[in-house]
Amino acid sequence: MKIQRIDHIGVVVNDLAKAKEFFVDFGFTVQVEAEEQSELLDKVVGLKGAKSQIVFLQAPNGQINWSCQNFFIQRTSRGCKRILFIRTACNILLLS
Repeated sequence: MKIQRIDHIGVVVNDLAKAKEFFVDFGFTVQVEAEEQSELLDKVVGLKGAKSQIVFLQAPNGQINWSCQNFFIQRTSRGCKRILFIRTACNILLLS
């Protein structure tokens, strides 16, 4: 099966403001900025008390949509403090 198109590429960053500035300097335009903390987000990432900040950007040619995101969760007994969440055909959670 061939890939027909990629809807968007998402990366998790440590400094959302710097990442946004970096892509805007390349000519990307900000489409949406949002913050979320909800039971739905907890369910999606599988951790209680998760908080997300995200910025969606679009390339100058309109062909590429990019998102930079930062997730925060309450510290657990294992010391986990940040998560990376990638949404593909299935959901993948990577803990760092």
